[in-house]
Amino acid sequence: MQGFNPVLLRQSLTTFHKSGLLRPDTAWHAYLTLYKLAPLQSQYQLRVGLVKCEQVDLAVQYYTQQTTSRGTVVLIHGYMDHVGLYSRLMGCLLEQGWDVLCYDLPGHGLSSGSGYSIDHFSTYAAQLDIILQSTHLKGPCVALGQSTGGAIVLAHQQLVSQRLSVDPFSQRILLAPLIRPAQYPFIRLKYSLLRFFLRRVRRFHGINSHDDAFVHFIRSQDPLQKQWVAVNWIGAMLEWVELIEAGQPQHIDMTVIQGTADETVDWQHNLSVLGRLFPLLRVELIEAGRHHLANEGLAWRQQVFDKISEVLAGCRAEH
Repeated sequence: MQGFNPVLLRQSLTTFHKSGLLRPDTAWHAYLTLYKLAPLQSQYQLRVGLVKCEQVDLAVQYYTQQTTSRGTVVLIHGYMDHVGLYSRLMGCLLEQGWDVLCYDLPGHGLSSGSGYSIDHFSTYAAQLDIILQSTHLKGPCVALGQSTGGAIVLAHQQLVSQRLSVDPFSQRILLAPLIRPAQYPFIRLKYSLLRFFLRRVRRFHGINSHDDAFVHFIRSQDPLQKQWVAVNWIGAMLEWVELIEAGQPQHIDMTVIQGTADETVDWQHNLSVLGRLFPLLRVELIEAGRHHLANEGLAWRQQVFDKISEVLAGCRAEH
């Protein structure tokens, strides 16, 4: 029904190259139409391709302005999401004159890899670093991560600080970032009991948005959704909690946008941790906002987009 085969679509991709604009064939047109990316592809310039990160090929989409841009936003989606779900946020960023680089995490969307699986969150960070090195983006560059995407931004920041290299990002914006998940003690206990016997567990669909159409699409209509969660991802997430909470304070610019009705992460605890780690942290609360802030109901989503716009307005162009 969706008009494209995800495996064949991935196989049609070649190594990412900034000079090659996408000319959609029937399958790509179906993909772009289903995820409401077609208007962006027609109005802006779109390049797609694969970036090889050791054993996986990550599907990259790079939307750029027809003329001068203000810089680049690197958008990193959440766990069990993919790029196609972020058309509204991408459209908001592009309308404000920013280029947008985004990619499907391994085992997600059009990228290769075992479904919803990772060994360590440091692998996510290393993959982001490879993508940044492979794409040579126009600055200033801003990292924008939703949930696990926010954790990846933080893990990458740790990678940067450990290497003492130049920070590629002038600003970081985290939407409902993952530090501790909700029901953290129960998840840790369950993992300790099941990790020796199971490789995957059935996915649970929570109500993470006031946008009923979005929730229904994820549950029933999105061909890129998978119904099983890899147990090793849970272990990597628990390891991430211990790692980030043991971190040392760093003085970098960072903004967290967090909904107060979020039942996916333990957001009060997480904000406390982030406040200690990043003394310059700016926190913006969305009253009654649920977890998937990039795809919340209109009243909440507009607040999120407005706050992102405020942060981006303060980013100065590089000369």
